[in-house]
Amino acid sequence: MIAAGKATPSWIVSHEISLDQAADAYKNFDARSKGWTKVLIKPGMSTEKKAN
Repeated sequence: MIAAGKATPSWIVSHEISLDQAADAYKNFDARSKGWTKVLIKPGMSTEKKAN
C-alpha cells in the first residue's frame, strides 16, 4: 500500500534522532511522554539536527 501511494505512515513519526540520542528517546517513549509517538533512529545523522 505504501509503494502504491495508498498509505502514508510518515505522519505518525514524531522524532528523527541520531544514534547517540537513542537512550533519551527510549526513556521518553517508554514513559509515554507527550509527543513521542514514533521515533526513527538514524545512525549517520548529525546530532546538530534536533528532534522535531
